[in-house]
Amino acid sequence: VNAPDGDGTTEAAIAPTSEDANGTPATSHKAKRKSSGGVPEHKMKKLNKRKSMPNLQLSAKPGDYYWARLKGYPPWPAIVCDEEMLPETLLSSRPISTKRPDGTYREDFLEGGKNARERTYPIMFLSTNEFAWLVNSSMVPLDMEDVKNAEQGKKSRSLWEAYQIAAEGHDLAYFKTMLAEHDKSVLKDLEAEKLEEEEREAAE
Repeated sequence: VNAPDGDGTTEAAIAPTSEDANGTPATSHKAKRKSSGGVPEHKMKKLNKRKSMPNLQLSAKPGDYYWARLKGYPPWPAIVCDEEMLPETLLSSRPISTKRPDGTYREDFLEGGKNARERTYPIMFLSTNEFAWLVNSSMVPLDMEDVKNAEQGKKSRSLWEAYQIAAEGHDLAYFKTMLAEHDKSVLKDLEAEKLEEEEREAAE
């Protein structure tokens, strides 16, 4: 499993490299103590405790742009893929939480199902053209205005390039063509290498 490193490969990936983190420290603020109105503090905490629920992205479809958010990494612009875009390495590791080849979900991963929050989608990290199965709760809808108005700052070269690609707003057909051309280029290079090797062997 490779991490996006800007080499243009189409291997499966799980996250951008740690060097792409923008290094922005989290700020903390001291909260002033507020009156509890006579309620003991330990009970007040219990009353105010709310269960944190992630935003579920259960309507994601191929061609939609998202921020891929993974712990320890900066949010990365990504696009949801369809079946024909996926490399064999990713298809061979298809999780039960994603669509089956016939386009349906297992019952427990349907909206309202007990495992819906674990539903995953195939995404492609922009710029590096690498793929991953990503759980929907780690996906946040990408606002084009956010990427268009972003500044490079401390972002790595490949992350900044991903921002620029996202800002162009290409449809899925654009990325399919790009991947097909890349595959043709790789095949052409392999054929050239093979021809050179055969010529060297003939000359010996």
